[in-house]
Amino acid sequence: MTIDILVVGAGHDGLVCAFYLASAGLIVKLVERRDVGGAAVTEESHPGFRNSVAAYTASLLNPKVIAEMNLSVHGLTMVDRRASNFLLQPGGRCLLTGPGRTSAELAKFSVADAEAHPRHSDEIDAIADVLRDFRTSSSRPRPMGHVDYRTGGVTGAPGHNAARTSMRDFRSRFA
Repeated sequence: MTIDILVVGAGHDGLVCAFYLASAGLIVKLVERRDVGGAAVTEESHPGFRNSVAAYTASLLNPKVIAEMNLSVHGLTMVDRRASNFLLQPGGRCLLTGPGRTSAELAKFSVADAEAHPRHSDEIDAIADVLRDFRTSSSRPRPMGHVDYRTGGVTGAPGHNAARTSMRDFRSRFA
């Protein structure tokens, strides 16, 4: 059998790529160095602490991809997390972030950061929207000089200024 495409790595991205390539009629071979792919692995990152280090990335899968791959029929059930992050700090303090709670949690450490958080979050969301749209577009490749990758090719798109500033300047807007 002749293989059209070799996909190396059976993580989320590799599996999705292999699915769409095979759906387009190509003969795909998918290889993975681990016994289990799809980031469905548990690792011992600290002695005695076992965690699925990349399972959270499943939440980043585009709902359109989930539907097109018919993943619910294959057993996928997405479970909303009550918190986005739990960050244990020295001395037993913690930062528990998530929708509706991050600013209050930040205030335990810095009132200024808590007050700046909504503006920072809005800017990050605007940038993420541009990147999501760009990632799911299927435009034909063009010479690099003709595409503004900072805006997904759309001049004046939300978030386009953030890519033109240094990280220090970006952070200073929220200090």
